[in-house]
Amino acid sequence: MPFAVPMIWRGQSNHVDDCYFCLTNISGFTTKSKHKIVYPDVRSAIKPVAHNDDDLSVPTPPTDKCVLESDEDTSTSNTEETTEDFLPRLVSTEPHFLSQEDLNDLCRDLYLSQRQSEILASRLKEWNLVQAGVKSSGFRQRGADAASFFFHQRFTVFLF
Repeated sequence: MPFAVPMIWRGQSNHVDDCYFCLTNISGFTTKSKHKIVYPDVRSAIKPVAHNDDDLSVPTPPTDKCVLESDEDTSTSNTEETTEDFLPRLVSTEPHFLSQEDLNDLCRDLYLSQRQSEILASRLKEWNLVQAGVKSSGFRQRGADAASFFFHQRFTVFLF
């Protein structure tokens, strides 16, 4: 069914009494009884308006093609912006090779384990996407600096 006015979604003022999804109770309904679901009227969601016979009738498309031809003439006025290979001026096309610091930051941001970090580093190294001198085995001793603060005695670990 086409609508004259589509569903309009707006930002909600508060979540308690203005959330369309929270206020719609859909539990206990089946596919046969889903027509009985009551949808709330809230300010954040304006319901669609269906076409009717009075003032919101279904529009008819134009029969002449004059409108389409005039649109094509105005769309080709600026050829500089319509090229297929358009690239913004500020974007560099040079590849960015990761340094050891960049690789460490990437692994930390992705919450990778030591094993996953080492696999990622070795793959990037295989594909020549890292700078010279970047070590993929450096993640094996990632916690070595912090190990000096821990003391292990039998089944107990102490932190100094």
